[in-house]
Amino acid sequence: MSDSRRTSVRTASGMRRLQVGFLLLVAASGGLVSLYADASLGVVAAGTLGGLFTGACLLWYLRWVTR
Repeated sequence: MSDSRRTSVRTASGMRRLQVGFLLLVAASGGLVSLYADASLGVVAAGTLGGLFTGACLLWYLRWVTR
């Protein structure tokens, strides 16, 4: 495998990990905020799912802007 191809594979892999990390960070934020507010388990789950949706929207926007 050539060096340029190897670098492009590494870069793509790194970007994918960065995107997944960003998504998980935003999703965990929603759940942790609701835990801090002493919410019930259902509300914590809803906060996490809301954070996951929000993170996906933010990630889509960031990918669209940086094209």
